[in-house]
Amino acid sequence: MSALFTEVVATIAAAWRPLADPFKSQVLALLTDRRSSLTSSMYRDMKAGHRIEADQIIGDLVRRAAANGVATPLLSTVLVRLTVYEEAQASNKGR
Repeated sequence: MSALFTEVVATIAAAWRPLADPFKSQVLALLTDRRSSLTSSMYRDMKAGHRIEADQIIGDLVRRAAANGVATPLLSTVLVRLTVYEEAQASNKGR
């Protein structure tokens, strides 16, 4: 999670502006707290079998990273996995 967060933070810094260190620390603490019951809306949508916006959210980050020379191997892997999910959902609806 820390490495993935690092990719996202680097992308944001390259495409817009750096995030404040206290904010990054706070967000990372939330993301890595094993006792936390927080989940993303995209994850909740996936668990419920709903559509997600992988390209609009993660794809946008990956494209901005590439345009700014930021390597995102983990974020790119997430995008592939989410794209597979979306394609499976589309195939299931066609049946």
